[in-house]
Amino acid sequence: MQTNSVHLAELAKWGVESKDLMDGCKSVFVAAWRVRKMIDKHGNTCNAIGAYHSETPAKRDAYVEKIRLSLAKWSIPLRC
Repeated sequence: MQTNSVHLAELAKWGVESKDLMDGCKSVFVAAWRVRKMIDKHGNTCNAIGAYHSETPAKRDAYVEKIRLSLAKWSIPLRC
């Protein structure tokens, strides 16, 4: 998973350091934490999916479109 360094200060409160993100299990856990935070903030919506990447509207929407296109390759619609 990819976790931006901007989150390190908050993660430090939980004892997570940048080196911990190189551990696959910890990295996935941190990504799930981030997604949960965005769902809590934006609801179970495409905005939450996009906000995982960025809360800047243009970047958020571009990320959602990338997810939509990736899922479409497997004939999985993104319903939000």
